[in-house]
Amino acid sequence: MLEKEKEFLQQREEHLMEDGRHVIIKCINCGKDLADIWITKPDVKIESRISCLCPYCNEYTAAIKIDGQYCLGELENSSVAIVDTNVEEYEGECFCQHVTIETQLK
Repeated sequence: MLEKEKEFLQQREEHLMEDGRHVIIKCINCGKDLADIWITKPDVKIESRISCLCPYCNEYTAAIKIDGQYCLGELENSSVAIVDTNVEEYEGECFCQHVTIETQLK
């Protein structure tokens, strides 16, 4: 195998997403589904606490804890409008971040 082919396959492997699981964030006030969290690399040492602002009732959800790398997905009736991330603390090789998502109606 040529060196360029090896490099391409290695880069592709690094960017592949693993289907760790899905987490649907729901509004605690009105019960609507707000965001779809796909955990793509559960072994990555990142701890995230994610909350959403509901476009239906304008209330924030309680923060949920997600371990690993993730992607945000849209749902049938809402989409991601704004994402604000604050890294709070470092703990060795792992870090914790607080993420606030504002969703909007489609």
